[in-house]
Amino acid sequence: QDIVIVDNLVESFGLQLSNGVPILEFTGAADDAELLKIIPLMEEISRADDVRSVLKEKFRLEEVCGLDRKDVEAYFATAE
Repeated sequence: QDIVIVDNLVESFGLQLSNGVPILEFTGAADDAELLKIIPLMEEISRADDVRSVLKEKFRLEEVCGLDRKDVEAYFATAE
């Protein structure tokens, strides 16, 4: 409920889709501002009792991926 995962690969969120904040890949450009763009979101979730409720509503990653947690767990269990 207190953990946020910021990454450009949704796969990095693995079994914690509700904790994920997707961003664009860092290319090394001096004008890269992706982390600056999420400051308002970070401020919002810092006030939340459970970051997952805010992130679920904002990004809807479970819906986008078409998976619920049990489906993701089953996928990773069979991939080993």
